[in-house]
Amino acid sequence: SAVRAGYLRDPFVSYFVRGRPPAGRSPQLNRGTYARCVAVDASVRGFLRSATAAAAAAGAQPGDAPPAQIVVLGCGSDSRYFVLKSEGQLRGAHVFEIDYAEVTARKCQTVRRQRALSALVGDARVGGFVYSFLPF
Repeated sequence: SAVRAGYLRDPFVSYFVRGRPPAGRSPQLNRGTYARCVAVDASVRGFLRSATAAAAAAGAQPGDAPPAQIVVLGCGSDSRYFVLKSEGQLRGAHVFEIDYAEVTARKCQTVRRQRALSALVGDARVGGFVYSFLPF
């Protein structure tokens, strides 16, 4: 809804919400979504910059341990991984998305079926490594 209303730009979210009826949300809810997303994005991007700088300062070489691990609890239809990956912001980072088994299974199937998503992920799988769907 916030993307559709122009509050946010996210070219990947439509893959995960396709087929759902559009929710006519009030501008206040869209603005709240905008504020939350901008704040979370700024935090994640800052964390990634800090982790990369710390790894470099410690003398990390390409192929060393990843500079960062991101755990998304209750990932739902969040597409932040795909946005960050497409921008080159996740170099070496490991991302774990955790949600109910049916949610992660549906998301994994969507990623496998959509070339735009699977090209960014590689082999998306439940319990995988660099980008993982973890059911609970």
